[in-house]
Amino acid sequence: MQRKLTWILSTLALALFAFIYFFERKIPGSAERLAAPKLFAQLSPGEIRALEITFQSGGTVRAEQTNGAWFLTRPVYPAQQSAIETLVTNILNLRRFDRIPQHKVVLEGQKAFGLDPARAAILIETETNSVRLEVGGPAPLTNNIYMRLEGAPEVLLTQADLLYSLPRSTNDWRSEDLLHLSELGLSFDHLEVRSGPRLFQIGKNPTNKLWQITKPIPARGDQVSIAMLLERFGNARVGSFVADGPVDLERYGLQTPPVELTFANGTNDVFTIQFGGTVTNQTNQLYARLLGHSNIVTVSRDLLEYLNQPYKTFHDPHLLTLDTNAIDRINVDSLEKYSLQRQPNGRWLIEAEPPVQVDPGFFREFVGTILSLRILDIAKEVPTDADLQALGLKVPRISFEFYQTLTNSTGSPTNSLMAELAFGNNLPDRVYARRSDETPIYVTELAPLFELPHQAFRLRDRTLWNYATNQVVRLSLISSNQTNSATLSGASWSSDPIINAALQEAIFRMSHLQVVRWTAKGEDAKQQAGIVPGSQMLEIELKTPAGPKVLRVRFGKAALRHNVYATSPEIPDEPLVFEFPGEIYHLLLENLPRAK
Repeated sequence: MQRKLTWILSTLALALFAFIYFFERKIPGSAERLAAPKLFAQLSPGEIRALEITFQSGGTVRAEQTNGAWFLTRPVYPAQQSAIETLVTNILNLRRFDRIPQHKVVLEGQKAFGLDPARAAILIETETNSVRLEVGGPAPLTNNIYMRLEGAPEVLLTQADLLYSLPRSTNDWRSEDLLHLSELGLSFDHLEVRSGPRLFQIGKNPTNKLWQITKPIPARGDQVSIAMLLERFGNARVGSFVADGPVDLERYGLQTPPVELTFANGTNDVFTIQFGGTVTNQTNQLYARLLGHSNIVTVSRDLLEYLNQPYKTFHDPHLLTLDTNAIDRINVDSLEKYSLQRQPNGRWLIEAEPPVQVDPGFFREFVGTILSLRILDIAKEVPTDADLQALGLKVPRISFEFYQTLTNSTGSPTNSLMAELAFGNNLPDRVYARRSDETPIYVTELAPLFELPHQAFRLRDRTLWNYATNQVVRLSLISSNQTNSATLSGASWSSDPIINAALQEAIFRMSHLQVVRWTAKGEDAKQQAGIVPGSQMLEIELKTPAGPKVLRVRFGKAALRHNVYATSPEIPDEPLVFEFPGEIYHLLLENLPRAK
C-alpha cells in the first residue's frame, strides 16, 4: 500500500515539474499582461483593407472594407458588420505574453502548439502591407492561445479572444438579413410580385412620394399595408445558406419559381428573390434563390403566404381621400341638387336665394362620413358600359363633387375638380360606388349613405335662436286640453326651490337653442311627425327694448334618443321638421306647473 502511494506522489511531482518547466513560465500575471507589447500597436481599424480567413478544412472567407463598411468578396455576399469588427478589435488588441524560441518549438513539435496543421490562417491586408497569422491551439490551463507570424520561426503566446471571434465556416460572416438594399447603398422605387400569370406591382409616386398600385390596374396604395410589407421583408432572416453558384434548380423547386419578388429602380432590377419548394423535414421553410447574390437559402414559408395575398390587400381601403382644408366647393346631386361654397372667413354657405349658413358641426359630420367610407370589395376592375348600366353607375343615383380653387395661367381663380364620388344600385347592406379618377367599380357600406345630407336643408345652421336669460318673463307649454305655465315673479319662477332651479336650467339651455338635427320639410312631413293644429306648443315670452316678443315651437311625436319632433315659425323657409332636445323638453314638461 505504501509503495503504491509513493508511486502516485512521484508521478504527480514529475507532472508538476513538467508543467512548471514547459508551461508555467508562459502564464503572465495581471501586471505582465498590461505591460506586454501589442503586436499591431501602429495599426488602426480603418487602415485594414481586407481580412482573409483560411480554415483548417481548406475553405476561405474574405472580407474587404470600403468607406467604413465591410463586404464579403469570397463568397460574394453582404457581411455581418459586428462579427468582422469584433475580430478586427481582437486582432489589434493582441499582446505578446511570451515567445517560444525555435529550438523549443522543434523540441516539442508543432503539433504541441496546435500548428500542425494550424486551426486557421488570417491574412491582414493594408494599403501598403500584409501579414499572415497562423492560429494554433489553447495553452493548457490558461486563457491563452499559441500563434505564429508567417515566416517567423518562433511561436507566440497571446490572448484567446482571437480564437473565440474567428468564423467557424465560410457562412459565419454572411449577414442573416434576407434583404440588404440599404446596406449595399441600393435604392428602389417599385417592387413587383409575380405568381404564375398573376402580376402585382407597387410603385412610388415621384411627386408626393406615396406608394401606389401600378399593376394590374392603377390604384391608390394603402401606405400602412405597404409599409408593413416592406418592414416584414426588411426584417426577414435567412434560415440557412444552402449553396452558391450554379446549382440544380429543379432540386430546389426553382426551375420555374412559383413566386418571384423583384425590387427595381426605374427600369433596372436591383434585387430579386425567387421562392421554391419546401425544405425536407422543415415544412415551415422554403428554398429561395437570391439573384442579387446568386445563391440558395432557406426562408420562412410565411413570406410566401404574405406575398400570395390579393393585390386588393394593399389597396387604400378608403373610398375617398382628400385634404379637407383644400376643398372650396361641393356639388351634391341626390334627392335634390345643391351646392356648398366656402367663404373667405372659412364658413360655408348653401347657395340659395337668400344664401343659408351651413352648420359647422353638420358639415364636419358630412365630410367625415364621406371620408370614412371603406372599400369592401372591387366589383369590376375594368368595367364596360354594360357593367356601368347594370350596376346603376351609367347615370348615378347620387353623386358628390369636390372642388378646390386654383389660379389659372391668366392669374384668375378657377374651380378644379378634386374628385367625384358616384353611387349606383345597392345590395341589402352594400352599394356600388365609383370615383371619377379611378377605373374600378367598388363595393362600399350602404348604412353610412343614409347619414349623408341628400337635401340642402339638412346642413343648415342648427341655431334656432339666441336670447339673454334675464329677458325671459314667461314660459308656457300649451296643448288643446291644458296649459302649463310659469311667470317670473321678482327673481323667482316658483316658491319651490327645486322647481325654480329646474326652470332656470331650462331657460339657460334654451338661450342658445340648437336643434339636434333637421329631419324633413313640408306640410306632409309635419303631419307624419305628429305636428298638427292643436298639438303641444312651447312659448317663451321675452322682454325686449322694442316690447314683448314670443318665441314658439310646436311639438309632435317622440323621436329617437328621447328627442321630440318639432317645428318653429322662427324659421322663415317652408316648414322644417327638426328634433328638439329631449332633455330640455322633459325638464319643462316635468316642472312647469299647470295654469290655474
